[in-house]
Amino acid sequence: MDSAKYKIAYFQQDGLVTGSAISLRHFLSAMNREVFEPILVLAKELPARKLFESLNIPVLVYEYNTFWTFPGPRCFSRGMFKQLKALMANQKLEHFVINHIKPDIIHINDKAALNVGISLKNSGIPIIQHSRSSYFITSCKWAKYLSAKSIKRFANHIICISEDEEDGFDTFHSKSTIYNTVDCELIKKAKDKREQTREQLLVKKDDCLIGFAAHVTEKKGAWDFLEICTQLKYNAQLKFLLAGKLEETGNTYIGNGIMIPMSPKAYVESFIKENNLEDQLIVTGFREDILELIAAMDVLVVPNKNGVLGRQPIEAQALGVAVVAQKGHTQKSNIVKDGITGYLVKNTEEAMKKIKQLLQNKDLKKLSIAAEDYAKNKFNPITNMKEIEQIYMKLIKH
Repeated sequence: MDSAKYKIAYFQQDGLVTGSAISLRHFLSAMNREVFEPILVLAKELPARKLFESLNIPVLVYEYNTFWTFPGPRCFSRGMFKQLKALMANQKLEHFVINHIKPDIIHINDKAALNVGISLKNSGIPIIQHSRSSYFITSCKWAKYLSAKSIKRFANHIICISEDEEDGFDTFHSKSTIYNTVDCELIKKAKDKREQTREQLLVKKDDCLIGFAAHVTEKKGAWDFLEICTQLKYNAQLKFLLAGKLEETGNTYIGNGIMIPMSPKAYVESFIKENNLEDQLIVTGFREDILELIAAMDVLVVPNKNGVLGRQPIEAQALGVAVVAQKGHTQKSNIVKDGITGYLVKNTEEAMKKIKQLLQNKDLKKLSIAAEDYAKNKFNPITNMKEIEQIYMKLIKH
C-alpha cells in the first residue's frame, strides 16, 4: 500500500443488498482513492459483496454480534437477551482489526454494528458511527437507551443521514448531518427512458401517474396509498402505480391490530377488484429497474410510518419527480423542502389534499424543476463524500 494513503475500514451489519449498503456504495464510488484506501467488512457472506467488489474494494467477512433497534426485538424476549451479547467487547474482533486490517479510521455503517465500536473503543483508532434509521419504532425503549449510550461512549464522530436520525444524539459533541446520495449515471439513464417506461406501463402522454415505490407493507404505508387511489380514481386521466416487493405467502397486517388471513399479493388483488381499480392501478411487484419506474411517475407518494423519509424521496427528487411524503418523527428533516420540492404531510388525509392541490394548480412542473436542482446540490455523491473525507482527515490529524 502507498504510505500516503489512509486505510478506512467500513463495517456493514450484514451482507444484504439493503438501503444502507446501497447508500455506502454511492459514497465510496466518489471516494478519492489517491488519498484513501477503503476495505469493507461484512458480518455475513451475502450478496452485498458484489456491490463493493465492482468498485475494486476488497471485501472480508468477519462475523460479530449485532444489536437491532429498527424495530428490534421486544423487551424480555429471547431475541433481546440474545443480542445483548453485542454490548460486550469481542477481543477476537479487536485483534482481527488491529493486527490484520490495521486501519487509520473505523467507519461503522449502521447502528446495528455497534459491537465493532464497543470492541475497538480503546484501540486508539478513530471511530465514525453512521446513524441510519431512527429509534422512533424501536420495540423496547431500553434497547434505544443501551444503543445510544454505547455509541456515545465509543464514537469520535457521528454522521446522521437526516435530521430524524439525530434522535438519541441531540447533544453529542461531534456530529454531522450528511444526506444519502444517488448514482448520477443511473439517474440520467432512468430519466432518459421516462417516455419509454410510460409506454411499457400503458400510461398515455396526458395521463398523470401517481406512484408508490417500496416494500408493500403496512409500515411502508402501502394501504394508505391504496386508500388514496380509491379516493382519486374518479379522475379518468389519473393512473396509479404500486411498485415494490409483494409477498405471496403468509397473512397481511393492515394496522390497528387487524390481520387478514391472505397473503399481501392476494389482499392487493382483492382490493383492486372490490374497488374497481383494474383499469387504473398498475401493480409490478419487485423490479430491479425501480429508478425507471419512479422516473415514469409525476408524483411519488411516500406514506412511510417508520418515522423517517427513506431513500425514495431522494431518488425521486433527483429524477425531477414531485414528492408527497409523510413527515419524519422529528418533523425537522430537510430531505424534502416542504412546498418547494414536494410536500410533507402528517397523514393520509393531508396527502390527499396536497395531491388534489397539485392536480388543480398544475404546479407539478415547478416542483419538478426545484426538486431536481435541490437534489444536484444535496444528494451529490462527490460533494457529500468530500464532507466525509474532511471528517476523516480531521480525526486522523487530531
